[in-house]
Amino acid sequence: MPRCENYQERFLERSQRNAYLPKLAIQAKEIKEKSLERLDELVRTSCDNIEDNRGYCYTAKDSEEVREIISDIVGRGKAVVKSLSPTLEEIGIRHHLERSNNDVCEVELGSILYSILRLSRRGKIDVGKIASHIEQIIGEPIDVSEESVILSINRYLRRGLQRADVGISGVTTLAADPGALFLVSARGVNRLITMAPTIH
Repeated sequence: MPRCENYQERFLERSQRNAYLPKLAIQAKEIKEKSLERLDELVRTSCDNIEDNRGYCYTAKDSEEVREIISDIVGRGKAVVKSLSPTLEEIGIRHHLERSNNDVCEVELGSILYSILRLSRRGKIDVGKIASHIEQIIGEPIDVSEESVILSINRYLRRGLQRADVGISGVTTLAADPGALFLVSARGVNRLITMAPTIH
């Protein structure tokens, strides 16, 4: 049986066991639609509450303005740890910061690596090629063994978090009132990014 059919069957089975899920999905969609109708008001409320909580709130009209704001905060020649975020990838923040002589460490590399190694065990990916790419990212030679790759990645991530001046993460949800940011991370890395560096 194809994997997607298997997934669909399990999803339907779980949905039937948890009858509240479809209702919850409808409620989430309604909240999103109502929020979009009041977006300007919610942005103002969010910023006011974030600043009341001793945070800083910035708004931008486009990707270029976001990059400029982040560049002004980060500066030049800093060590930066960054989580995997579709928004950050879309605006190209890593390359933008690297052009300002910042050293950017992708901390979600570990999660990606574990997924790749699972695939390699099934013979779907050549670990040697992956190891070669990882060497370029982390700047140190590694053996092709799975254990060596994992140890090297963990050292890279630890070094990145220990010397980081700035942490950049995405956010899963923002509650305008009380100005709270919610981050979800399977491995707890996002939490470290928000707490270890001086600036988040």
